[in-house]
Amino acid sequence: MPYKDKEKAKARRKARYRANREEIRAKVKAYREANPDKAKARDKAYYEANRERHNAKGRDWHHANREEVLAGKKAGYEADKENVLAKNKAWREANREQQAAYHKARDPEKRKAARKAYYDANRSKERAKRLGVTVEEYERAEREQQCGICKTSFTLVRAVVDHCHQTHRVRGRLCQQCNTALGLFHDDPKLLRRALKYLARDTKPSQP
Repeated sequence: MPYKDKEKAKARRKARYRANREEIRAKVKAYREANPDKAKARDKAYYEANRERHNAKGRDWHHANREEVLAGKKAGYEADKENVLAKNKAWREANREQQAAYHKARDPEKRKAARKAYYDANRSKERAKRLGVTVEEYERAEREQQCGICKTSFTLVRAVVDHCHQTHRVRGRLCQQCNTALGLFHDDPKLLRRALKYLARDTKPSQP
């Protein structure tokens, strides 16, 4: 006859499970291996009937064990990085419409705030990636305090990281005007030398 008191019944089942844990687990495992379709259907039915409770319990556990979860994810990613990236890429390509619908449904302000927070936390990494250089090269250039050509202090003008478009090597930091000037000459030393000769033709020598 079932217990009228649900708490007592629950306590009794829990005590029985603890006392016979290994035996019960072995029986469950054997049943699932012998009846995979039935086990899968039963799991699905249970999840659908208890979706909210199941999800809430999972969220609570993840919040309580956040550091452990993140460490586990990071370790798993590092151990199988190439395979994980390949799977993620394949999923994105196969679910482009689903992804687009998800991002479209999100609050635009929350999306904007999330992008800004990520960029602020990974500023050097993202800018280095955009320029095609290493983070170390980018951060070394960021420490320079004046333009590498006109020597204007970066407290007075906007600074940009200058790099070679062929070798992707960081050359340093320049003010925006000097950087634009190099770009207009296609970073070509020959053109710059010709421009220097051209200017020197009519430029009076400076007085001592």
